[in-house]
Amino acid sequence: MIAKKLFFNFILITGSMLFILSCNSSNGGGYGNGDGNELSWHGVYTGTLPCADCEGIEVLLTLKKDSTFTRILKYLGKDDYLFTEEGTLEWDDESRIVTVAGNNRQMYLLKKDELYHLDAEGEKIKGDLASMYVLDKNMRDSALEDKVWQLKEMNGVTFDPGNMGEDAYIVFYSETSSFSGKNTCNNIFGRYKIKKRGGLEMSRASATRMACPDAPYEQDFMVLLANVEGYSFPAEEMMHLLDEDDSIIATFVLSKRTL
Repeated sequence: MIAKKLFFNFILITGSMLFILSCNSSNGGGYGNGDGNELSWHGVYTGTLPCADCEGIEVLLTLKKDSTFTRILKYLGKDDYLFTEEGTLEWDDESRIVTVAGNNRQMYLLKKDELYHLDAEGEKIKGDLASMYVLDKNMRDSALEDKVWQLKEMNGVTFDPGNMGEDAYIVFYSETSSFSGKNTCNNIFGRYKIKKRGGLEMSRASATRMACPDAPYEQDFMVLLANVEGYSFPAEEMMHLLDEDDSIIATFVLSKRTL
């Protein structure tokens, strides 16, 4: 009798757990990427599309959670002409198709961490160049992104944000794969891409142009950004930026500043 009661309780508990798991897996009905996020269509996608009269079209497509997008097209071989557009997007949870409505309406099919550029009828492009109509989703790292990293050491110099001309920090924003911060004098901004095995590519680094005679390290900081090839975490709340030889070029610590 006791054994039968224990068996009944086991069946009841197991059934309840399966029901809960079933509800959790269907909640939101979205496509996940294995990181615990249900609707993971949002993010930054990059690739180079074929071009009839240029060397290729570099695409940087940002899909935001608020159902808006930004698309930057760089026409290679045409003085690297840049075209930028913004607009709204529609996500179809069932078909996993996202439609961006800018100057030109475009549909993409999401599969895992790739967006497939679709034709005007919403079909996958076929033929010899089909593999080129794919945009890859930028990798994410919650340990690095959406935090304020305060500069602690650069070129053998220790920095104290409380001292004049020593306040420098950087923030990596996961939703847009863009960074911003301060180079001890001016505000900085640009884009980044996380690569495999701790690789990090930082591009289009720019800064405002306010004159700061008491900030002798701002140019060194901009050179630092141009030389970044990777990052690592040597200790809790500490981050190293690395060059192409995996040598440490700067040390940052987690700041209590708010985003």
